[in-house]
Amino acid sequence: MTTMYQSVDDPEDIEQETAAERVRARRRLWLWIVVAMIVLALIVIFSGSRSNDQPDALIATQAERASYRTAISEPQVDLRRARLRDFETTYPTSELLPAVRTQLSVLDAHETKAWAVLSDAIYDPRADRVTKLAAIQIYEQSWGASYLGGRDDDIRALRETLEIDPEPTPDRELSGVNSPIPKSVPDTVMAGGPRAVPPPAPVRPYTPPPRAPVASTIIEPKIRKNRRPRYPRRAQKRGISAVVELSLSIDDKGEVRMAEVISVNADRYKKDFIKAAERAAMRTRYSPKTVNGKAVPTSGVLKRYVFKMN
Repeated sequence: MTTMYQSVDDPEDIEQETAAERVRARRRLWLWIVVAMIVLALIVIFSGSRSNDQPDALIATQAERASYRTAISEPQVDLRRARLRDFETTYPTSELLPAVRTQLSVLDAHETKAWAVLSDAIYDPRADRVTKLAAIQIYEQSWGASYLGGRDDDIRALRETLEIDPEPTPDRELSGVNSPIPKSVPDTVMAGGPRAVPPPAPVRPYTPPPRAPVASTIIEPKIRKNRRPRYPRRAQKRGISAVVELSLSIDDKGEVRMAEVISVNADRYKKDFIKAAERAAMRTRYSPKTVNGKAVPTSGVLKRYVFKMN
């Protein structure tokens, strides 16, 4: 005879276990909610600090480029070299520093040649004092001795040297002795030596008459293939409009090489609008600027992008 057993759980025990499992599940749920809130708070903090740093970096970049444009657009070579040296000192980590140093090396080479010409004129025994002072003045007009990187001390030393009068020739009169040297021999000539020959007059370089200015035919760049910017999605969803103005540098092939932000007028998402405008500007093609029929690069071409909901 076979005996069969069937175990039946007590309903009260089952209900207690179910309630305990619900409490544990609720605790796990609250734990996940707290962890998610902490992670979300960290994301907001880091994104906020990073967004605050980006405008400062953008302003710093704009200041560097504005200082660089001011330096290279200076028409006087002495002021241009001084501004480039000031840029090199003020922005030692700028991405434009290699271009600045290249231009400084070219300017320094020309200044060294000008200084060599001045030195030849100063130490030329045939040149008089007026000619030497004129050579110093010509150098100062070209290279500004008092500017940054100039030769102010060297120029001052040269002027002081020219201000010193030469020592007088000692008297050759012999007291109480009849000199065999005739009175007709000047004091500046060695007795018995060859007759002095006056130095030739300095040859002044020929200066051609100024030519009448020739009018140049200049044609400004024109848009050949325009690219419209893509409206930023976040701004489009919220109906935010903007106006972005850029300054473009265009090469002799009509391609945009650099786009710089002049102004941004937007309530939010300025960075998104700037990125969309710069991307469209870099893909736009122009007919390059021409001077007398020859294509040349140009900069400072203004381009405005208006983002407006229809």
